[in-house]
Amino acid sequence: MKKWSTVLILLALALFYFWRYRVTPGISANEISVVTDAAHPINEAYSGPLLVNFYAAWCGECLAEMNALEEASKKAPFQIIGVTDDNHERIAAIKQRFSITFPLLKLEKSIKDYGIHSIPTTFLFNSDGELVESWIGGQPWNDDAFLNNLASKLSK
Repeated sequence: MKKWSTVLILLALALFYFWRYRVTPGISANEISVVTDAAHPINEAYSGPLLVNFYAAWCGECLAEMNALEEASKKAPFQIIGVTDDNHERIAAIKQRFSITFPLLKLEKSIKDYGIHSIPTTFLFNSDGELVESWIGGQPWNDDAFLNNLASKLSK
């Protein structure tokens, strides 16, 4: 009996981690709809390779990587865009607090509607809007070697 309870506990833990840290498979840039003057897919407003970072104002890890994303936005071979389901006032506050120059946009739907259950979650899309790479959690966005690796993935 003890063996079965251990198996059930391990299964429950595996399911929890799968649910908590899964990334939406097969997402494309045209599926991410943002609101500016009207709702539209993100790749209609921004062309070329895109790094789309899902964040929230209440997420400590998201805020911790904002400076690195800002630094990367000045030298990366792709456009960086932050997206959130926060209200416009919170978006403006984050933009001001971290002196963000890359676009921070409001999602048309909630982050969970995109199948994202852990943030920050970031997607790298090629010029055709196809998913190249995805990450859950903060990354060393301002590290030159990391950015060069991403650039090489975009050229494949």
